[in-house]
Amino acid sequence: QIQPDYQFLISVGDIVVRIYLDRDLVDDFSVALERNRDSKYFLTIENRVQFNFYIALGSKGLLGDFQVSRKLAEEKGDWAKSIRIDVAFDDDFAKTLRHAQKAIEINDIEASAYGIMGDAYIELGKYEKAKKAYEKMAKLEPSLYSLSRLSHIKDITGDTEGSINDIKKSISSGIRHRLPKENIDWAEVILGSIYFNTGDLENAEIHYKKSLSFLKNYYLALEHKAELNAVKGNYKKAIKMYNRVLEINPNPDFYIALADVFAKQGNQDKANELYEIAKGKYETYLNNGFNGYLGHHARFYADNEIDLQKALQLAKRDLEIKKDVHAYDTLAWVYYKLGDYIKSS
Repeated sequence: QIQPDYQFLISVGDIVVRIYLDRDLVDDFSVALERNRDSKYFLTIENRVQFNFYIALGSKGLLGDFQVSRKLAEEKGDWAKSIRIDVAFDDDFAKTLRHAQKAIEINDIEASAYGIMGDAYIELGKYEKAKKAYEKMAKLEPSLYSLSRLSHIKDITGDTEGSINDIKKSISSGIRHRLPKENIDWAEVILGSIYFNTGDLENAEIHYKKSLSFLKNYYLALEHKAELNAVKGNYKKAIKMYNRVLEINPNPDFYIALADVFAKQGNQDKANELYEIAKGKYETYLNNGFNGYLGHHARFYADNEIDLQKALQLAKRDLEIKKDVHAYDTLAWVYYKLGDYIKSS
């Protein structure tokens, strides 16, 4: 109130990300961005916080600013900064890969560049190359960030035991190096989700609870715990948790998850109401040029047989951008729902 300057309000906004709770602070953060759009500092912000808020608010105003920021980074030869901006805002993973390679040419011991290279390879479906990039990153910098990436690629390719071991190592590294608690919480949720996917619900719950012991309103842990309760048939608990999650993060995927629980309870009217909300949010993302949910959007339409031709368009577009197993799986599912079993297989 005394001095609504850019740096202070950016800090306020960052607090929102750290506590995942206060919507009033989100509004303050948005005001800060609008007031300081012409600030020289605005163009150099590297984190993804602003974009996430603008997506939530249904705006694409930040994209142009970050394109300017990326151009400035490239002109200065700061390829490491440029690829971080690419990862946050671009869906051209081949270009991100080229930038990562350029960063490595300039400095071949830049661990983060190998990490982003691996991330790009994953999106392009090149898993062996992704694994090699992550292994190089972990060799240069055995941290939560590198080891969790190794865990992820092992999980994707079926090495569950290796995935669990690496994510445990990443948590230990995070604790040892006193990383922010939310980073460690995230890794605990990932570990829990790996156990969940193997059917080990007991260990899944243990690690979800560990995550929530640090941040009681960490939406990702709450969402996974809600999912766990739904699988166990504890629908009332699941509904209560999903409602808490939506207060913090009104993501369309979470509306669908909550709708599914109501459907299992036999309350189809409530489920349909929530499905409509999810549909509207997916359409908002699509209209704002945000392609991060194309696959989710397509699968939602296919699951509910809302508009299978549009689902097909979305799935094809998703596969043009990403060549990973999830994009192929979604397209196969849409073809299956359309009755085209040859293309599906």
